[in-house]
Amino acid sequence: MDSQTVDQAIAGDLDLTSLSVDELHELNGDLAARFRDIDPGPGAAPDEATLEEMARIVEATDRVQAEILARAENGEPAPAAQTAAGRFANNSSRVAALRRRVGAVTASSRRPRIVLDSALTAAGGMPGLGIGEQVDWSTLNASIHRKIELMGGADGEQRAVCASLTWAYPASRILPGDDAWATTRRMDEALSVDAVMDSVASQGGMHAVVAAGGICGPVPVDYSIQLDTTTARPIRDSLPAFQATRGGIRFVPPPSFASVGTSATAVWTSANDANPTSPTAKPVQEFACPSAVEELVDAIPTRLQFSNLQGRFSPEMVEANTELAMANAARMAEINLLARMSVSSIKTGAGALVSFARDWLALADLLATSMRYRHRLPETFPIRIYAPSWALGAVRTDILRELAHDRTGSASDQLAVATSYITGLFAVRNLIPTWTLDSLPKSVAGNTLSAAGAWDYPDQSFAAPATTAALSAAPPDASAGSAVAGTWWPSRLVFFMFPEGTHVFLDGGKLDLGVIRDSTLNATNKYQTFVEPFEGLAKRGYESLQVTVPVRATGVSVAAAAAPSNPPYAY
Repeated sequence: MDSQTVDQAIAGDLDLTSLSVDELHELNGDLAARFRDIDPGPGAAPDEATLEEMARIVEATDRVQAEILARAENGEPAPAAQTAAGRFANNSSRVAALRRRVGAVTASSRRPRIVLDSALTAAGGMPGLGIGEQVDWSTLNASIHRKIELMGGADGEQRAVCASLTWAYPASRILPGDDAWATTRRMDEALSVDAVMDSVASQGGMHAVVAAGGICGPVPVDYSIQLDTTTARPIRDSLPAFQATRGGIRFVPPPSFASVGTSATAVWTSANDANPTSPTAKPVQEFACPSAVEELVDAIPTRLQFSNLQGRFSPEMVEANTELAMANAARMAEINLLARMSVSSIKTGAGALVSFARDWLALADLLATSMRYRHRLPETFPIRIYAPSWALGAVRTDILRELAHDRTGSASDQLAVATSYITGLFAVRNLIPTWTLDSLPKSVAGNTLSAAGAWDYPDQSFAAPATTAALSAAPPDASAGSAVAGTWWPSRLVFFMFPEGTHVFLDGGKLDLGVIRDSTLNATNKYQTFVEPFEGLAKRGYESLQVTVPVRATGVSVAAAAAPSNPPYAY
């Protein structure tokens, strides 16, 4: 295959669907040859540019291999698929090893490992639009209004799908659903320790991964009615995603190092061999086959109602309210993911020692270290943290109130602490924080912050102040330990913590949009629109913690506080 085609494949600009199976195999071989040509060989370290080019070739090989496998699933012959898969795996391992030796590439040059293409396509029977035609939201809205006029005034409910938003997952991320072992193998391949570590390396190291996270900014809205709300989904987007084609999955929970224990191994000395007493026999541990776990997706329906006059004469208002409703739907969906995560998490917490930032980082460090120890994970294995975005402000406030000191040579000015500095505090501990736009409602399980009771917490959100309320007063909250007078921050933070790959996102893979008309709506000159995605969450391995900690943004350091004599620290 000519070099220009190979260059296009490496850059991601080549339409692989236009190639025959034979051409795909030829391209796969050419990519392998290109990789060998620039590989400096064993013992040599490529420069950063060469290393990045090698990584791009591996990613291009991954795309070609996915297309070959997709063709094979559709019945097209793929005689070289096994050879190609092996060649890709070897090159991928080679790049990962080189990255660990020469250092990670910069975040600006890294490429995402999985990119999902989405398309908004018109359904059949939409006025002015062809079936399957890609459309934008404004064009679709005009067609929907014309569709409503054509639906007439039948007595029964009429429901019509107007468009679908679909996502194209690579074959490696599509789960069979009904085959528990096949589902388990596919998730294990994508979320093994080596796969996670290679993913971190390919993205530029832990600092680059953390720098790329955070809160998505507001989506630009091109309406005459200005809106700055966002439908961003940081929780969903930070989870490993798999397409659940059958509305759910059945999988076998993988065993963990912590579950194996120590009863299978012992030290057998020469003295004991002569007179077996301790132990009297070589140990053996028997394992039972675990039962399959089933996880189903949830529907997240949103239903809106407008008048025909609004639809005809105020389309901008319809679009604006629809956008706000979709943002609210995104919030409900994110909170649902947190609620499902909570069900499969161990509830725990800690007291206060000094101040919020120091207590939180010290606790996170301890919990991450203990997780890695229990599961015998590498010290650099990433641990994911989900915390509401207001925690960033609480950390800044805590650092702001530190005792005044000389800032010469300091890593950060305590009066101007950037978000990147705070996320960097987690990155050096190999923690990946995801700052969520939404959070759990208050706990009603108990009324004390103690291990003997429930780890209770207030709403992790903010209400508008009353007209006559002073800003120094805490917002009203009925749960125990609500915000302390004098601060707006909730008095306790609830965050989640787990090794990367513990939770996976289940995507129904299709979002239908449509309209509803019936006799009641017709009588009042109204119509309804609906949208209903299907999504879920599955916990497949390791452990997950839901942790409650006090928020004492006092700026107190260890030097100004007396250390407790009997840890753990309970106050």
